[in-house]
Amino acid sequence: MKTEPHPRQHHEGEPPPESLIHHEEPTLLEQWFRRILERGWSFWATIGLVAAAAAAAFILLQRASGPGREAVEAWTELASVATAPSSMTPFGPDPNAGLPDRLLEIAELNPETAAARWARLRAASLLLNEGSGELATTRRSAGAGKVVEAGDLFAELADAPGDESLRRMATLGVARAAEARMGLDADDTDHADLDEVLALYDRVVEQFPDTPEAEQAERQTRRLQRSESIAFYEQLAAFDPNASIPGAPSFPGIDLPSGSSSPLEGLLGPSPFGTPGGAFPGLPGGSIPGLPGAPTPSTGSGSGIELPAPGDSDEMPAPVPLPEVVPADPAPEPVPVEPAPEPAGTEPPADPPTPAPAPDSPVVPDDPFGTPAPSAEPSPPPAPDAEPAPTPGPEPEADGLPESVFPSGGPNG
Repeated sequence: MKTEPHPRQHHEGEPPPESLIHHEEPTLLEQWFRRILERGWSFWATIGLVAAAAAAAFILLQRASGPGREAVEAWTELASVATAPSSMTPFGPDPNAGLPDRLLEIAELNPETAAARWARLRAASLLLNEGSGELATTRRSAGAGKVVEAGDLFAELADAPGDESLRRMATLGVARAAEARMGLDADDTDHADLDEVLALYDRVVEQFPDTPEAEQAERQTRRLQRSESIAFYEQLAAFDPNASIPGAPSFPGIDLPSGSSSPLEGLLGPSPFGTPGGAFPGLPGGSIPGLPGAPTPSTGSGSGIELPAPGDSDEMPAPVPLPEVVPADPAPEPVPVEPAPEPAGTEPPADPPTPAPAPDSPVVPDDPFGTPAPSAEPSPPPAPDAEPAPTPGPEPEADGLPESVFPSGGPNG
């Protein structure tokens, strides 16, 4: 039982007692907040710096451990549409129609990612392929726009930091697009001259020596300096698609290969994406980050341009005359083959000897002291030979014979 303090008795003449106020002790949390408030703004600044450092460390750790979900989805979508480009065909729709727009859409949805840069490179290669194939057709205007757009994409990728292999192919793509622009109208603002194209190829050799792109640029430089190549692009620049409709549909003055739909057929070499089964340069093992088993678009290192005049030497090869066809001698008539003589007959083999019959074994009765068991009946003896008929003797003389011998009479009767 709790004992309460007794109230103090107040006597007359004494001053009144002082009132006592009891304060409760603060809790630990209250004491902690009170100390923080007493420290001032410097303490809070320190806390903010520590929190920012922790957040930065977390972000760096996430990036170092692997790509984020968005990056993996971008690579997966790019791998699903990045197939090797097909060449232009004279008949039928282009199987790559609409693919550049799809690749550019992937790049826009995933900005600042490696997948976006590779998607732009792929789209630029397809646009250059399609546009160069339309420069000598009635779609010349649309083809020129695609060539210019491809050159802009290549230039953007060539100046952007990132994978060196991507920048090599993009720098070569800038020169390839400029070479295709040599076939535009001479009064077009996007028309490129020979000196500009040669300078762009020299840039590839200077920036990336001892690489497949540098070797391709050197071959293209030698090829463009030939008179045949210069005449080709001069005629292509003067091509009028409207004037070619009433007459022959082919480009005048240019020897097109059989089955080609455009004088620029074969202008582009291997795509930056090469053949199926390749890998993205710069990625470990060529696989998509975060997707070890996912298929990856191929990105071979070769990406050259093949002009209509093939050959890697500075001089044009001399035409090789076709050999004269000499009629072959008639085949001799077949000699009949006589059949081989049949081998001499041989004596028939002798009959095998007949084995002698085994002697009959004696039959032992089952009960030697009792009634013997019936044995097999013996075979009947062979029938005796028939006796020969008796030969009749000479007849006796009649004289002296009794009467009873010849009752009917005889010589004596």
